[in-house]
Amino acid sequence: SMFRKILALAILIAGTAIVATPAAAQATGATNISIDLPTMVILYYRSSVELAPTEAVMQTLIGEAGDTVAGAGVTLTDFSGDATVDGSEGGYTAPTNVVATIDNFWAVRSLGSGNTTVAVAWNTAAATATLTNPDSDTIELSVLQTQAATGGTWGANDSFPATGLGAGGPMQGDVRFTVDLTAADTAGVYAGASVIITATTL
Repeated sequence: SMFRKILALAILIAGTAIVATPAAAQATGATNISIDLPTMVILYYRSSVELAPTEAVMQTLIGEAGDTVAGAGVTLTDFSGDATVDGSEGGYTAPTNVVATIDNFWAVRSLGSGNTTVAVAWNTAAATATLTNPDSDTIELSVLQTQAATGGTWGANDSFPATGLGAGGPMQGDVRFTVDLTAADTAGVYAGASVIITATTL
């Protein structure tokens, strides 16, 4: 009957109302994240550098103003005599201690807990190195030094804080050495020496 249907529905609704909703279960944990970066150093350098001074540079280097040098006039008291032109008419200076300086010779990026050091040495493992041309003429190189371009000090090596890997860029460094040209008798390329660059970071 209709009464029974209404009663059954009322009982169903009442039963549903008194059933408790079960409590949610939950667990929470935390995982620590760390990154262990390695000590590292990256060295950038040129495979070769050729110094090719112009004629004007070479003239200035030895103290002459150009390719002609006129001395003071002389008077000879006979039809034959000695004009005594001997190369001292200008300001000649022997090119024994020419300092060659090469900026930005190397660059380094590094990660470390201490300083990064860059050292330079001749490939001869000696204090000097020799360039030679096909005629066996020579150019002597010595007093090799380097410095970090920012806050550096000239020496056989220079140190600076690790640079990191940011966009601020690497540390650049310069190199200088002394050149003796007095045994170079012919024009052309002189070769046979190299600079060994060693970068170390702690």
